[in-house]
Amino acid sequence: MTSLGATLRRVEAQYSASYPPDVFAPAVPATGATAGIPGSWTPSGSTPPASLTDLQSGTPVPVTASPATAWTSGQFVQTRTAGAAGRATWTGTGWVGGAAPLEDPGAFTVAELEAWVEENPDQAAALLDAEQARGDAARVTLVAWLESHQEQT
Repeated sequence: MTSLGATLRRVEAQYSASYPPDVFAPAVPATGATAGIPGSWTPSGSTPPASLTDLQSGTPVPVTASPATAWTSGQFVQTRTAGAAGRATWTGTGWVGGAAPLEDPGAFTVAELEAWVEENPDQAAALLDAEQARGDAARVTLVAWLESHQEQT
């Protein structure tokens, strides 16, 4: 008769051999975030903070932004919280929610800006203001789309 301990060791060895080792390894928390649309967490394969609040408080560990200067035009990282509520950007001094505001909407096509607003609905009003501030260069199709988008939300 086999002892319970021997049986458990045999079952554990069987299951451990059937899965990649990283399945059973403890999660490595992200210690860095690189700007992008979307950005990435470092080291590669690490676990992002659960939420913006955790990122801001350094839970479970502080995260260093790269670059250390304010991120630009739509750059963000996605925490484990899904959607816009889980996005964060670096201001140069701290983490805030959402994507970095667009600096010059004229540098992007209407299609690119519409796609960006679909991904960052909280930035629609700021983009509308920035586009209207372009005066005669403002694109009427984009302004109309942004105004109708705001009416829908």
